[in-house]
Amino acid sequence: MKILTFVVVSLAFASSSVFARNTITSDYASYSRLYPTHVEYCAGTAFQFIGGVTGGVGGHGFTYVNGLCRDDSKPYPQVKICDGSEGYAGVGISVNSDFQNVNWVAIPNRALVLDGGIKNGERITTAVVDRLAEEAIRLRVFDGVVIKPELTLAPNGSALEPGTPAYLEAVAKNSIGTDYGLRFARNLECVRVPFHRSRLQAIADRLNALNDSYFLTGKTYVWSGLTNNCAHVASDILENAGIRDAIPTDSYLNLAIPRNGVYTLVQKGFYGATSPRDVWVNESDRESIVSSEPSIVARVGVLANTYDGFAENDVFALSPKALWIIPSDWHYFLESRSAFSEPKRELSDLRENLKFWLVKYGKMLDAVRSDRLFPTSTAYGNFKRKYAEYIIRQINTTRHSLTILDRRL
Repeated sequence: MKILTFVVVSLAFASSSVFARNTITSDYASYSRLYPTHVEYCAGTAFQFIGGVTGGVGGHGFTYVNGLCRDDSKPYPQVKICDGSEGYAGVGISVNSDFQNVNWVAIPNRALVLDGGIKNGERITTAVVDRLAEEAIRLRVFDGVVIKPELTLAPNGSALEPGTPAYLEAVAKNSIGTDYGLRFARNLECVRVPFHRSRLQAIADRLNALNDSYFLTGKTYVWSGLTNNCAHVASDILENAGIRDAIPTDSYLNLAIPRNGVYTLVQKGFYGATSPRDVWVNESDRESIVSSEPSIVARVGVLANTYDGFAENDVFALSPKALWIIPSDWHYFLESRSAFSEPKRELSDLRENLKFWLVKYGKMLDAVRSDRLFPTSTAYGNFKRKYAEYIIRQINTTRHSLTILDRRL
């Protein structure tokens, strides 16, 4: 268990332009063709209604999982592997401190999660908020979900009945900007990481077990900014995807800060060590390379992007701030944060990322072939052979991916 040796608190958020028009741009369609199973973890700035409620300084973290869909056969939020009949390819998994009988909800369709389905340049008004809430109700996103009673009161002050249309409308509106329509209320820093399709079932099982532990037992979900929050569930997803270790709940020694999680993924996925010696000493990487599905987290396809909140907005006030904490390995961490404060095209643009890794894989292959760490070790020799085979497959796949992108022009 790593313990922070010192911390420095920062609130500044690296947004490319808080005052940008409500623009929807993305290479998501191309990315999904190349990486049909991937996660996108995002950290958002603090939440605030214009002239109203303000959220916590820690902001919010959520995870989009391409390859998982909502299980509509269940009367409460559950997920399953997409079978192609759903009409969408993934779900956003979000934890909300207002939930009482579930830990998370699943929002179908990345466009609904990030952009709320608005048209390019459309202003955020109360009518747009109402329209988004109606869409969530139509999709049954909040069926079975109970939130804090003070948030679901009728105009006369009486409690609304859970499950009724009025109750679902209250829940849906309360969740905008946190569980879906994230750019309505927050600036976002996001990282995408591909993973093996074989990991999808483990992610689904873990998520379903979390909601079962509340919905089926009657136990109340109690959110904690330190020991049980959105970043914990996100790290559970990432662990089951084989990307990073989960942050244990009920522990004050592993702070779950949403923005820290984003920078950790950049550090692991883009700046992570790839030399044969470093991969060898990392137990999880070493075991993966000699397995039937070899992979390491530092790989092609890891992208980091900033998505500005919608500044043309009558409902939400965009904050430029969200907490993050510098850990003991601060020099690596600051390098990862620079992916947003000083964007690099090889880390933010899909085509440039592919070209960058094509060159890097060539250097990695040369390093493996010239390495002589344990010249008489059969185990190390077998590992190096497997690692070289993995890198060659990555080179061929990356070349093919560039060809696919060229054909789409």
